[in-house]
Amino acid sequence: MCCGLCIPRGSRSYTTSATSCSLSGCLHVEAIACDMNADFECAFLKRHPYLDIVYEYFHLVKNFNEKVICKVRKDEQARLKEEGDVEAARALKHSKYILKSSADTRERKERDARAGKVVSRGSALFGKQEVVQRGGARKATRSSYPKTSCPLPATS
Repeated sequence: MCCGLCIPRGSRSYTTSATSCSLSGCLHVEAIACDMNADFECAFLKRHPYLDIVYEYFHLVKNFNEKVICKVRKDEQARLKEEGDVEAARALKHSKYILKSSADTRERKERDARAGKVVSRGSALFGKQEVVQRGGARKATRSSYPKTSCPLPATS
């Protein structure tokens, strides 16, 4: 059985929606999927403690990127500054994209850059220039800080 609830924003709404699912209506439900919001989890577990919470893949990856990868990157940057390697620390500061993006996304953007794909069209009316996909982020980042203990994924 699949049970889906759409819960609007606001902590009162979380509680109302979590309690509106009656016990008889949830007898065959084993788990509920939701994003990583503490209000969602508290509301459902308070009313239905037997339900397992299943988090969406997107939110797990996002949470990992923000809490782990960014922390390691910032710690490594601080270590490099303490050791006096200011250039490597500065390069690491701008490496968030290369560390957080998937290999497929980086490869697609590299192909688009080689093909000269337009990312944003120019506009004389708004004074915007045309923007073409840039490449080489991996190569530039890899060569900027070779002495760090924060390894980049192997080149394919």
